[in-house]
Amino acid sequence: MQKIHSVSVRTLAEFAFEKGDLIPARRAAARMREGVRGHQALQQLLPPSWDSEVAVSRDIPIDGHILRVHGRADGVYIDREVVRVLEIKTTAKNPSNILKYDWPAHWAQGEIYAALFCLNRGGGQAEVRLT
Repeated sequence: MQKIHSVSVRTLAEFAFEKGDLIPARRAAARMREGVRGHQALQQLLPPSWDSEVAVSRDIPIDGHILRVHGRADGVYIDREVVRVLEIKTTAKNPSNILKYDWPAHWAQGEIYAALFCLNRGGGQAEVRLT
């Protein structure tokens, strides 16, 4: 039996783009709680056809090993033609000062989720929204 190496979508995206910040643990916990509240507030605004916190996973064979990529997408809408993935990020910054591609790891996270959903359903088109 092959050993399974597990990695979260977020960890994979952040590793690929090597971007992050160091903040005191006390502030990190408060920021995480604020982020959860922000996610929940935005998820409650989604139309009923969307699902929140949708788990997805896929085992990918690489050079005799198995890489299990897994995570929970913030918002997902799937129909026959398209998979729509919503990736939510919260910030204390003024949103008008954030350019579309300032945070490529955030986009990559949504794109990885979209790819996993498409692979698991046998193909299709995908759209990623970063909010």
